[in-house]
Amino acid sequence: MEDPGVTDLCRTIAADAAAQAAETLRLAEEKVSARIAQAEGEATREAAETLRQGEAAAAIESKRILSKVQLESRKIELRGRERLIEEVMWRVRRRISGLAAEPDYADLLKRLAVEGARELGEREIELLLPAGDAKRLDENALREIADALAQEGLAGASVSVSGETAPGAGVIVRSRTGRVAVNNTLEARIGRMVRELRLLISKTLFG
Repeated sequence: MEDPGVTDLCRTIAADAAAQAAETLRLAEEKVSARIAQAEGEATREAAETLRQGEAAAAIESKRILSKVQLESRKIELRGRERLIEEVMWRVRRRISGLAAEPDYADLLKRLAVEGARELGEREIELLLPAGDAKRLDENALREIADALAQEGLAGASVSVSGETAPGAGVIVRSRTGRVAVNNTLEARIGRMVRELRLLISKTLFG
């Protein structure tokens, strides 16, 4: 299932990388064009050489060389695109690692907590937060989370912050018994939708 928050982040970063991608692809296309031109010259020379052996043989050899170069060119293009997609994915992860410094990070934590608790379906939950983030969710914030859950059918929810920590950015929502949990850190969410994100990035970069 697509995550609007994560996909919007990826779309923004991919758009920022579009200019760089276009320049990288232009340089790659120049190299490919130069290689094709070189191959065509080689094919012409070899064709002339083999012409004495018959025009049919010359044509076959020319096609073989061009086919080989076209295959090489396609591989170069695909490798270039893959590098750009990986670059954008790296930017997404780096951007996520810096979210804790943004002013609306506490609101993001509350939203992630509500979404995780809704998926968990338990009324007694505890939140595992990254080290240093527990102070961002005070009693008022926990009450807001409980109120939001009540509006979604989980009336009387009890929400507390665990003494354990979660890695990365975001929150792990766990039942009070510890038997079930929803990893709603942004890193985990990205991990669950890598394929969708790569398709989104590819579409943003290359159309």
